[in-house]
Amino acid sequence: MTNTIKYNLLNWGCDVETALNRFLNDETLYLECLKMLIDDETFKKLGESIRNNDISLAFDCSHTLKGVISNLEITPMLKIVIEILEPLRRGESQGLSNKYDLLIDSRDILKRIVYSK
Repeated sequence: MTNTIKYNLLNWGCDVETALNRFLNDETLYLECLKMLIDDETFKKLGESIRNNDISLAFDCSHTLKGVISNLEITPMLKIVIEILEPLRRGESQGLSNKYDLLIDSRDILKRIVYSK
């Protein structure tokens, strides 16, 4: 992982040091996991389930993403996915389309950071 990527993640609010500690300071593995998160199909499933008002599937998808994002310490994304997860936990889905759009915007920021030169 380049210093630029690390700096940009830190500047965005990610807890890179905690994440790298969790990954035994294997920056290459951490970067690969970030790339896997960016391409994770669960984002698409979450969007579809929110559009279809499938609360159960949306909950499962958001819970899965929360776990992965949390382990990677991508704090800006974690805050948003929790804002999606908690209403779903209560069986509520109103207003989640906007939160989902914010999550996708956040994923796009992560993608720009990870693939920056």
